[in-house]
Amino acid sequence: MSRYEIASSGERRFRASTAPTTSKLHASLALILSAAVVVASWRTLIVLRPALSGLPHSSRWLDVALALLALAATTIVYPAIRGLVRAQQARNALAAGDLVAARAEMAASHTASWIALGYAAAQLLVVAAVWFLIANDFAVSRTFFMLPLMATSFGLVLK
Repeated sequence: MSRYEIASSGERRFRASTAPTTSKLHASLALILSAAVVVASWRTLIVLRPALSGLPHSSRWLDVALALLALAATTIVYPAIRGLVRAQQARNALAAGDLVAARAEMAASHTASWIALGYAAAQLLVVAAVWFLIANDFAVSRTFFMLPLMATSFGLVLK
């Protein structure tokens, strides 16, 4: 009997004999790494606050902007949590004997976990760039990126 052979009753038989792997390892690693990147992002924003306080803008708006960035940094955890939930749903479907649902849930779990890891990698690159600018007591940013001078001369650059 071949893989796609028509059974005697006229229905197809797909021989999916092995159960899908329902490991939570991939989803758990995505959650741990995403949480670590969120913590690194928060730490970066805390260290960045004194550097930006020298700008001639209100500190209240700066605090609001940094708080919004901190909230935006946490959004990468959502796909990781979704991947972990989907992995658990795949285990439940496998325990119930529903191979199709288990495969679909595990595929969704892997996809969500990879999305979380991709967002975490992109966010980590931004955090690394900011840390490069604020390294050595803001020496790089003071030498090459004088923020008060940039803010005051921005209109002249646009002319």
